[in-house]
Formats: sequence, structure tokens, C-alpha cells
Amino acid sequence: MMVMNDRKRRFLIYQTLVMAEIVRDFYKKNPIRYKFYRHNCGRDQRLKELWGE
Repeated sequence: MMVMNDRKRRFLIYQTLVMAEIVRDFYKKNPIRYKFYRHNCGRDQRLKELWGE
């Protein structure tokens, strides 16, 4: 079992918070990239396939 020291634990928490801040409101900050992602991920197409219009 690996024991995590305090510095490493704090860094991981910080890294997680930074990533959360980056992805927050991505669709507002990068609307073109978000639309491209949303179309290409296939989620909307799959939902239409399962649930219809």
C-alpha cells in the first residue's frame, strides 16, 4: 500500500480543482469547439436512436 505524503495529496487536490475550473462552462467559452465535440461524440444521435425525436 502506497502512503501519500501531504505535499503530493495537496498537489492532486489542486490539480483536480484546476481541471474542474477549465471544463466549467466550456460550452460558453468555446461554443464552436463544444458543438464540434457534441456532434462527434455521438451522444445526441444515440439518444435520438433510443428515444426518438
